[in-house]
Amino acid sequence: MGWLELDGAVFSVRERSPFKDDFPTDKFDKKKHFLKMAGTWGEVLATEHKRASRSVNPDEPFLFDQTLKQLTKDRESEFVTLVSAIATHYSECVAQDFQTFLDAFAPSTN
Repeated sequence: MGWLELDGAVFSVRERSPFKDDFPTDKFDKKKHFLKMAGTWGEVLATEHKRASRSVNPDEPFLFDQTLKQLTKDRESEFVTLVSAIATHYSECVAQDFQTFLDAFAPSTN
């Protein structure tokens, strides 16, 4: 989808292959299934942030982890509340964007 150059390092932004199977969310029927999936995806996202941190800070590869731990020490509950609020707002924006997309391509009733 694109490229980014930062401090002499080149990063690519790729779309997930359409040939890969989708994650079978249609088989989820319990809250615990969604919570487990959210936890797994959170771990994946955190891992990617760590990798990006290594590329940007090769002399201090775990700067992201250390900084996050320092900023949230004894404030973990506040951090969870903040992340939850941001995620909720973002999901509402995505839902609005999707509805706008659907409305734009809906058959005209005129």
